[in-house]
Amino acid sequence: MKKKRLALASLLAASMLLPACSSGSGEEPVNNAGKEEAVKTTKLTMWIRTWDNLPYFQEAVDSFNKANPDINVEIVSFNPDQYNPAMQAAVNGGELPDLFQPFDQMNMYQLKENNLIQPLPVDEAFTKQFDEGTWWEGVTSIDGQPYGFPDSSFKDPRIILYYNKKLMKDAGLDPEAPPKTWNELYAQAKTIQEHTEGKSFGLAQPMKADWFNNVLSQLLATSVSYDNTFVLNGERFFFNFKDGSLFDKDALVESNAFIKRFIDDELMLPDYLLMDPPTAAAQFGEGNAAFTMTGYWFLRTFLNDYPDLDFGVAALPAKSNPVVAGTWGGSPNPFYLSSKTENKEAVKKLLDHFTKEYYPLLVKNQQNLSPIASVNNDANLNISPQFKDYIKLVNDTVRLQPSPLVRNSAEAQVMTDIRSQPIKESLGKMIQQYMSSDSYDLAKAFDQYGKMTQEQFEAALNKVEGSSKDNWKFANWNISEDYSMKKYEELK
Repeated sequence: MKKKRLALASLLAASMLLPACSSGSGEEPVNNAGKEEAVKTTKLTMWIRTWDNLPYFQEAVDSFNKANPDINVEIVSFNPDQYNPAMQAAVNGGELPDLFQPFDQMNMYQLKENNLIQPLPVDEAFTKQFDEGTWWEGVTSIDGQPYGFPDSSFKDPRIILYYNKKLMKDAGLDPEAPPKTWNELYAQAKTIQEHTEGKSFGLAQPMKADWFNNVLSQLLATSVSYDNTFVLNGERFFFNFKDGSLFDKDALVESNAFIKRFIDDELMLPDYLLMDPPTAAAQFGEGNAAFTMTGYWFLRTFLNDYPDLDFGVAALPAKSNPVVAGTWGGSPNPFYLSSKTENKEAVKKLLDHFTKEYYPLLVKNQQNLSPIASVNNDANLNISPQFKDYIKLVNDTVRLQPSPLVRNSAEAQVMTDIRSQPIKESLGKMIQQYMSSDSYDLAKAFDQYGKMTQEQFEAALNKVEGSSKDNWKFANWNISEDYSMKKYEELK
């Protein structure tokens, strides 16, 4: 594969900005008072792009360095817009850090093909600690070998329901019985808004962000039709893994009609088209709305920034079948190990330390879930009732979906090709127009979008050598069950 090279001037400029990288083999004497001989110190460097998890990695690294004076681990963090250029410069300069997270220019297969990464120095006893699906082909694993250390759990419900318990109780509703269906959410929102005489609206929704409208409508649509689920992180397709077809527009139209009902009946907080997720979350946090369907990451915001808010969390309401958040396994941002790192024993020690120190910090601080179930269920971590409910919610609603990459790694390039294709108008934009107009034909717009994405999918399959639509068909798929490795074996 022909690599793109930065111009010499660009490389020189980038190298002046980059911290020195380590190959994990550089050892230097450290003079310790009272010791006759110098201690050999191994230096390891970690590059981190996930700012949310940085404090917990830093705390774990500090404790590791203290417990292991012969190993010095240094963390280098980057702003989101700096990480990709820094990684590309490091690749071109042949000076990768010992541990680093994914970057846009190269996927894991390409990193391996170019001899830039090596398998993690861990054994079966180590990998068996983790949830099934953690060691996922094309994300954290290649041909059954672990290549990426998980930064957190892959289990991601994306969007959940938050409800104000005080407003429910004041309106005569049971604060411990949040709405489970679309009709129940509508009825409870209306009851609370009428009881407060409009001081608190029934629902606050952030509809300014395209991606949010897209993801919410697809999640709600799973309760209409159990034939389709997410693919490509929900960005482009609503996919049927049984027959390899995509985009059930009828289910999506119905889920958006449900949301529009709140607008038409004036139960949704005004200016919804101008609200981004943080703004809508603030409205809910201040008691201006009884319910909001928004990102799971706002749970920590409500706990920390609104200490007087009496709230609960629940799964998204369903039309009939419970909502299912389909996901692929692995990890959101795993850490890869540079092929030049030689001191594998030091790396093994560090990764083992992370499982014992870093993962509990994630859960204790209610930042995210650990990929090890025993950590999430540790009663000694003293987490809030809401976070405990969130853990149960995740286990009840998030399901592993089939991955074509497990069958053939060539399908990774199919996904890359699809993502690079231009689209005239996003699903989120179509939904915004529908919500603001009584005449917009959403079914027609979705139909045209579905035909376009089908053509792009077929074109990508034809373009990528070795790919096949058969790799996208899983006759034994059931959306409400985890698609385990055993199910792949059943198809052979």
